[in-house]
Amino acid sequence: MSRSQKRTAVIFSSVILCFALLFLRVFLVATGDELQSVAKSQSSYTLTVDESRGTIYDCNFQPLVNSESSYVLSILPSDEAAAAIADALPAEERIKALTLFESGKPFLQKADTPYIYAKGIDVFTVKHRYATKQLAAHIIGHLDSEGKGAMGIERAYDELLTANSGRLSVTYTVDALRHPLASIAPEVTREGYENPQGVVLTLDKELQQIAEEEGARMIQKGAVVIMEAETGKIRAAASFPSFSPTDIAASLNDKNAPLVNRCFAAYNVGSTFKLSGLAAALEAGITTDYKYTCGGNITVDTLNFFCHNRAGHGELDMNGALEHSCNPYFINLGQQTGYDKLYEMAVRMGFGRADELGQGIKTASGSLPEMATLQNKAVLANFSFGQGELTATPVQIAKLVAVFANGGKMVYPSVVEGISDTTGSQLATPYERPQAYQIISQSIAETVKQMMVNVVEKGSGKNAKPIKNGAGGKTGSAQTGVYEADKEIVHAWFAGFFPAQTPKYVVVVLNEGMNSGGDYAAPVFREIADRVQNLEMRRVEKDS
Repeated sequence: MSRSQKRTAVIFSSVILCFALLFLRVFLVATGDELQSVAKSQSSYTLTVDESRGTIYDCNFQPLVNSESSYVLSILPSDEAAAAIADALPAEERIKALTLFESGKPFLQKADTPYIYAKGIDVFTVKHRYATKQLAAHIIGHLDSEGKGAMGIERAYDELLTANSGRLSVTYTVDALRHPLASIAPEVTREGYENPQGVVLTLDKELQQIAEEEGARMIQKGAVVIMEAETGKIRAAASFPSFSPTDIAASLNDKNAPLVNRCFAAYNVGSTFKLSGLAAALEAGITTDYKYTCGGNITVDTLNFFCHNRAGHGELDMNGALEHSCNPYFINLGQQTGYDKLYEMAVRMGFGRADELGQGIKTASGSLPEMATLQNKAVLANFSFGQGELTATPVQIAKLVAVFANGGKMVYPSVVEGISDTTGSQLATPYERPQAYQIISQSIAETVKQMMVNVVEKGSGKNAKPIKNGAGGKTGSAQTGVYEADKEIVHAWFAGFFPAQTPKYVVVVLNEGMNSGGDYAAPVFREIADRVQNLEMRRVEKDS
């Protein structure tokens, strides 16, 4: 080989060597973390103590989930640890735990107390996603078997809540035979476990508590909605019966259907709809002095429609008709107003349309009959007092009442305030909702509002009157056309506002299967109004 060939061979070999070294360097960089991870896993033993998920807050940044806790022991088997848990655990749990000592591996054990002291035992406080008696279960929802949101806010905001998950783990160092080294303290890792970011709701935890407690005392199946009259923000939404998010199986075959959110479901609404009819009549130029004589029934196209007072109310004006909830009066008023005006007002009031209360959170739309069908006088008669094909949700009825409580504006109900910041103490991204807008004149709204106050003061809604500041509202006893044991199922409603002259809250109460709104829904309203006003007084005193 010539000198030049040798030189070429040396240069070529050097280049190959450089490339080989470069490739090795790249390989080591690329696989270094993986190799380290493998090495660490072979020299350690990790237990996942708990996993967390993004928080769901009320409007005051009070957590509605992750608020209860319990204790978990991480135990490295030893005689001292065995003696400690023998004294601390119930007999059945103690027997199970002691059998795990035989493996020699660390394990986790639930405990009722954190006061367990022994070498090899570490005590952790872990969060429970749901409370023993979970507030607002139908709004918050639940998780499926894989830990994904399956209902409510958990489902609608699953991506955000999952992104703010965390893990609490404990890692033990082991020898070559995978035996834990008791001489080396375990390493505790809280990877995002305390992450406070999440979803902020419009619900007020204390108002929700009131709604659930008062509703549960008097309602077997039904709903309570508390909404701000001016903003449409829903401060409480309670559906009965409730359910446990940790035991969905128990609710699946329950005949009372506890998984149904009745606040968002559509029902026959009965006389609560008369409020919409009043607005249509007044806008059409009919005055509150308009009179009709109730003889206990009214005939429309050969069909008899009876008043709940079969003896008749006699001559009534508009105020008296609403106070006594006289069906014949409202049937006659509907005829005078005209089917087209009644229908147009119902559309304006939001009947027949679903309400979007937050990202992916919608109510049922309910049903509004086609305008053409209202040309049939019998169909119009039913429609005039809230019967027939008309259905609506408690949220839709809350919107209707708010129009008269706030001076004639249509609000957009919501349950979501927005997304919190990373500290969980401020709103970072508000949920955008349309602004309220005027749909009837202030004078008409005020006229109907005062009639609703009279209903509570001296009419069918007397049982709704709170101890102080008064209220306004409308009772409803909605026929369903469904029979059970030869008796028609009737739903009791009360929809109102308080205080009477400066309305702040709208409250809608639905009590399924009860035949009188004045007897079975109005008292729930009264108790809620009293407690909410007392709560607000305490809050003012606390802040002053």
